[in-house]
Formats: sequence, C-alpha cells, structure tokens
Amino acid sequence: MVDGLQSLNTPPVANAGADITIPSNQVASTTVPGTVTDADSAYTLTCRWTETDESGNVLSVLKDWTPVGIDSKCLLNLGTLSLGLGTHILSLEANDGEVTSSDNMTLTINNSVPNANAGNDVTITSEQVAATTIQGTATDFDTGNILYCRWMEGITVLQDWTPAGPNGECLLNLSALPLGIGTHTLTLTASDGQAASSDDMLLTINNTPPVANAGENITITSEQVAVTTIQGTATDFDGDALQCRWMEGLTVLQDWTPAGLNGECPLNLSALSLGTHTLTLEANDGQTSTSDDMLLTIDNSAPHAAPGGSGIYEINSPVTLPGDVSDYDGDMLHYQWLEGTNVFCSGNIQSVALGDPVMLPDCVVSNLILGTHTLSLEVSDGINLPDKKDVTVIIKDSTAPNISPIASAYIMWPPNHIMVNIAIAANAVDKSGLPVALTATVASNGPENGLGDGDTGPDWTQPV
Repeated sequence: MVDGLQSLNTPPVANAGADITIPSNQVASTTVPGTVTDADSAYTLTCRWTETDESGNVLSVLKDWTPVGIDSKCLLNLGTLSLGLGTHILSLEANDGEVTSSDNMTLTINNSVPNANAGNDVTITSEQVAATTIQGTATDFDTGNILYCRWMEGITVLQDWTPAGPNGECLLNLSALPLGIGTHTLTLTASDGQAASSDDMLLTINNTPPVANAGENITITSEQVAVTTIQGTATDFDGDALQCRWMEGLTVLQDWTPAGLNGECPLNLSALSLGTHTLTLEANDGQTSTSDDMLLTIDNSAPHAAPGGSGIYEINSPVTLPGDVSDYDGDMLHYQWLEGTNVFCSGNIQSVALGDPVMLPDCVVSNLILGTHTLSLEVSDGINLPDKKDVTVIIKDSTAPNISPIASAYIMWPPNHIMVNIAIAANAVDKSGLPVALTATVASNGPENGLGDGDTGPDWTQPV
C-alpha cells in the first residue's frame, strides 16, 4: 500500500525450457535448465519442480520450494530422481511471495541402445585359429533387457543371433569358421529387442611358420660318419611346399632342397672331424624360415684286430701267428699276442687313416704243450678299450712213443723150481717229452700147470 493506493504486482515468469528427449543412460548427467524472472525486483523469488499428469494434477514433487539462483536459474538435476522410461510432464512453478505462475516441459526418456564391444584386434597364426575365441561383450544400461549377439564378416553371418552370456559375453569360436589367411573385419551387433549397435574388430590370420626338427642328438664314431644319415624333418600346418637346408654355423652342409613326401630332410654326413658339431636344420615355406639344432658328437674309433694262425700243430713244432690291425683315425697302435696273461709277442705299429689294414710281423710260438690253446691278438690305440680277437690252436702228438726194453736176465738156469726176480728196463721215450705210461704182461709158450713143473701154478707173479 502506498499513499493509500493498492500497488499492482507483476506475477513472476516461470520458463521450464524446451522439451527434452534423451536415452535412459543420459538421465544421470542431464539438468533441466529452468529459469524464473520477475519484473518486480523487490520480491524474493522461489521455485518448485513437480511432475504432473496431462490434466495438471501433481503426481510428485521433484524439487520443493527453493530460492531462485543467480542469473534467475531454477535447475532440475535428473540424476537424483527415479524417472523411468517414457514421457514425463515436468512443471516449473515460480512464486514471488504473492503470486505463483508455472510452465511445463515434456521430458521423454527412451530406451538406451545396448553397447556392442567386439574386443581388441587379434593377430594369430593359421594354426591358432582352431583354439581361438573372440571375446566380445554386450552391455545395456536398462536392466532387465535380454541382450542378443550376432557376429558377421561383411554380409556373411558367422554366428547368428544368440543370447548374451550372464555377464554379457558374446563369444565367437573360430574353430568352425572358414577363415583364411589375411585380415578379416568382424562385426559384433548387440540388440535388446528394441535397438541395436555394432562394433568392429580386426582379426589377422598369418601364415603358420614351418616346423624344423633336426632330430635327437647322436654320438657316433669316426668310422660311422660315412654311413650315417641325420634324419631331420620339416612340417607345415598350411600344407605349403617346404625347402630344407643344413648348416654348421655359417658353413652350408647341404643347400636348399625340397623336403620329402613326408617332410624328410635327411643329411648324409661328410668328412666331419672328431668332436661335437652343432648342426642346424632350416625349413622354409616360401614365406618364413625356422630352424632347429641337434648335437652330433664324433668320437675316436676303436682299432680292430684280425688274427690268423688257428689250426692243428704237431707237438714241438713252431706255431706261426700272422695278423692284421687297422684304425680309422690312423693312430699309433700297440699290439700283443698272448694266452691269458702270458705275452708271446708285442710291439707298436703305425696305422693308416680311413681304416686300411696294416700287416703285423709274424709271431712264432714254439713251446705250446699238448691240448687246445686260445691265443689272443690284442690291439690298443691308447684312447678306446683294446680290441681283442681269439684264434684256437690245437697241439697234438701223432707219433707213438719208442720203447727199447732190456731184461736183467734172458735165461733162467738151472730149472730148480725156485722163483727168480727178473728186472726189465723199458727205455721208453716220447717226442712230447711227457712221462710214458708203462704196462707189462707175462706169457708162456708151455702149459702153466703141466707135467714136470712141480704141479704148482702159476709159475710167475704179475709184474710190478
């Protein structure tokens, strides 16, 4: 009241702002920019937000009366509200302490599009395809929606619509897919039944390198080198034509040659020296090479003895023992002829490299006794165990012993029926020099118990 006259109050102006349409996942970050203005600056303004029905009836108070902010703002932060999908009529009310005015805006909250995530780009070899699963996911802001996934390459369906897993998994198992070598753009599409989104990833499938297998480590002797073949192999998952090469360090032992029908990459050994060699097999499929090592150990070869002279010999005859020795490495050799620990002949002799035989001087043995003898030729190179070979020599005596008996008496006289001792010297000798076994018998050209002999018998005793 001024001067007794009633003043005219201008109502405040509420401006709820333009209508807004947003997806559900933007609600939390959305603020409705309402404003309140008033021509009468003397009044204190407050504002309130409500949700009404189409008839203007208040359904709920979204933000109760609060002072209007700086710059006439009366903002409504939707993040603190529980507004569901659909259309909401929001009413901004403005009050200057005397008069209230209002303005409406329409907020439409739509279903959020699900999010498809095809995952990171993947690079694998063709051999790894069967064991690889692409780890895509589908997520959705709106809880309660059932999500479906589909994988495509261009217009080709790799895996049709299937429900996502409990945690949104959209897996793509590559094992059953005809994906060749190269780069593939795989597209994952996620749908909640109302909206869909897609995401791409790059799958690069590279050629699988061949596999070189030089084989197990082996140890051989020098004399086995020429007859030894290293059995390497090369295999390739992609079935490419393969080439093989064998190296020792930077030295090419066998240059690039096609692998066999079953991937064979053999290496026939040449003149490699004694010691350990690292042999490398390389395999190439025309795009990539791989390699594998094996250790070849070449040891010194043992010498060989080849004795002769076996046979049957007469007692006291000399036995001649010839023999050859050989050594692949050309070592100086020590040899000996022996029976048990008894050495008949020994010496040193230089062998010839590559194993050519060397003839030994004859060993003549003249003191072997009757019987069977195992005589041995033993040869050693001072590195390996000696080589020992046997011959059998039989010593026989084919000449009968000689006997020249002499009796102590040849006539017994007079005939007096008295026993007389007769001694016979056998004078028996044998070429062997061994003792001679003697036997003696007594015989008579007359009857042992005839007339005139005293009627007693026998007339002699057995010789002793």
